[in-house]
Amino acid sequence: MKIVGRILRENREKKGIAIEDLSKKLAISVYYLSAIESGQYNKTPGNPYTLGFIKTYAKHLELDVDFIEKIFRDETVSNKKISNIYLADSTTYNHLNYLKYGTGIFIFLFCGMFFYNFFLSETYLANDYASVDPIDDNLIAIVEEEELKNGIQELKKKQLLADLIQKNYENDKYIASIQDSKITDDEDNVLVNNNINAIAAMNTDKKNSNKSLIFRFTNETWVQIKDSSEKVIISKLMKKNEEFIFHGNEDYLITTGNAGNILLIMDNKDLGKIGKKGQVINSVYLSEITSKY
Repeated sequence: MKIVGRILRENREKKGIAIEDLSKKLAISVYYLSAIESGQYNKTPGNPYTLGFIKTYAKHLELDVDFIEKIFRDETVSNKKISNIYLADSTTYNHLNYLKYGTGIFIFLFCGMFFYNFFLSETYLANDYASVDPIDDNLIAIVEEEELKNGIQELKKKQLLADLIQKNYENDKYIASIQDSKITDDEDNVLVNNNINAIAAMNTDKKNSNKSLIFRFTNETWVQIKDSSEKVIISKLMKKNEEFIFHGNEDYLITTGNAGNILLIMDNKDLGKIGKKGQVINSVYLSEITSKY
């Protein structure tokens, strides 16, 4: 309750004047008088009217009107100062909020741009970003030669194992022949058949020796060809569609790291490849290869 309102109400009650009677005498509504006594000036028409109501009220109660007016003005001025302080604090608080949110948005945008420039824009480059130069032919030859050496070592191991098995087999056969010196009719037939097969193979070799033979390479392939005295005739990386022609009736030794890239042409007739793709052939006679056709 405001001081002015309390002074007016207490003096009215001391004189025993009802607020309704006072309202009729002063021609001021009970609502406004109650608002003044309770200090609720916001319910009155405004300060000029409120001050007029208070001065009329104080004069009717025979109070010091100037003193009451001074107190009223002090109260209203204090309220304005408090209101201004509150508004200033609110404005400052809002400014701080704007600054805080603005700084947060700026940091977020900066981080987003940094992420895009550092990660995304550096990742999606041209299509030739990871392109490499084609492999040199010499390097291919070296790789094939190494693979061939490894294949030859494996073949040697298998050949050694086969020799050991054959040796054991021959020893067992020799012991059996001592125990039973007789040769059965079946064994005679086996010997005869073996001789017949050997003669047929020799005839085949002679027949093939008179034919023209050509190796045609379907892709880059390393090959080594030796004559019957094991003298190296050629040892190189053959190009695609390159050919090697065999002359005379001599039997040759063939070594290659990829038999699937070599076509055998006999009398201008394509007989197919001499082996499977990736198959290693190590020192195999040409007659053995042609005998398959």
